[in-house]
Amino acid sequence: MSAANPDWQAIDTALLELEKARVNYNQQRDILAQQLLSSSQLPDPSESHADRVSEIAQLRWEIAGKPEGTDDENWYRAEEIVRRATAA
Repeated sequence: MSAANPDWQAIDTALLELEKARVNYNQQRDILAQQLLSSSQLPDPSESHADRVSEIAQLRWEIAGKPEGTDDENWYRAEEIVRRATAA
């Protein structure tokens, strides 16, 4: 398999599992932080949603060899990965 023809299903599956693990880690961290801190003010998770989508879209673009004209597809797939990871 070359960079010009990556296995997108395998890549997206791996990115989904990675994002699920990150979401789970953050949830457990926040629970612990609430238990340890007297004030329960934690960062708003919705603020980082666009950042996560952007990072995953960039990873897909880099894996594909940085082709031009794939921004929309990479962004759409990254949104789907983040949505599925946070719903799990």
